[in-house]
Order: sequence, then C-alpha cells, then structure tokens
Amino acid sequence: MDNNSSIIVPEFFRNYIKRVPDGNLIDIHEEQVKKLIDFYSQISEEKSFYRYADGKWSLKELIGHITDTERIFAYRILRIARNDKTPLPGYDENPYVTNALFDQFDFSLLLKHYKNVRQSNIDLFSTFTNSDLDKIGTVENNELSVKALIAIIIGHAEHHLAVVQERYL
Repeated sequence: MDNNSSIIVPEFFRNYIKRVPDGNLIDIHEEQVKKLIDFYSQISEEKSFYRYADGKWSLKELIGHITDTERIFAYRILRIARNDKTPLPGYDENPYVTNALFDQFDFSLLLKHYKNVRQSNIDLFSTFTNSDLDKIGTVENNELSVKALIAIIIGHAEHHLAVVQERYL
C-alpha cells in the first residue's frame, strides 16, 4: 500500500494529505501510532485538562476527537472497500466531543482507546487488495478512494499533533 501516486481529494482534506509522508501507508500508520502514544503519554493527567483558550477542547477531548474521527473514517473505508455505493454523510465533531464527556476519563484510558482503534484499523487495512484501495465512494458529496481516506486518517492525527505542539505545550 504505497503512497507514491498522487491522491486527488477535495480541498477540505488537502491539508491532511499534505502531512502524509511518502511510503507504505500501513507502515506509516504503525510508526505514527507509536510516535503519538510516546508523545501523548508524556502529558500528565493534570495537564490533560488544559485548554489553550475558552471554548477550545481539552487535551483529553482532543484525543477523544482523534479516536472518534478515526472510527468514523474506518467505517467509511470499510463500506467503500466492500462496494457499498451508499453516499455517506459528513459529521459535526463538536456534538461528538460534547456528548462523550472525555474529561471524565483517565487520559491513559483515552490513549489506550486510541491505540486499540488504530491497531484494529491497521489490521483491517492490511487485508485490502490494490483494487480495494482504488475503490471510490461518496463522502460528504465528494468522491474519495479508500486509499485517500486511509491517508487522511494519518494527516488528521498529524494536524492535531501540530496544534498540540503549537498551542498546548
């Protein structure tokens, strides 16, 4: 599953795609989860409640958002890879974060959930054939390939890592 060919994506997702290094997407997923768990594990429980401004998510909420988004993208990927042609809706991440009450859970538990979701997704993605990766589905009225969606997961996590490094620490 190499990321050598260009991936055509809607404007909204380009910021994520440009953060994905060249290489095998499965390998990148595996390396990234190790890097992110190592990074976020250094944050104390006390610091995990930090918000850099009023109305912004805590670090706990941010990790919960990354995990929920990965779950949603994996669902989309699975449906498209299995030839489900049903157009898939977008989602508003803010009610997900609000309703999940992530601040009530230990930061270490939220990191464990993230790690487990990522590993489950790696296991799923590693079963895809090249023809599966090229399958196209409709998400938020945009056509996206399975491969593009797999790459977007990586870029989304990198985007939030950059935000944390810039605004939270």
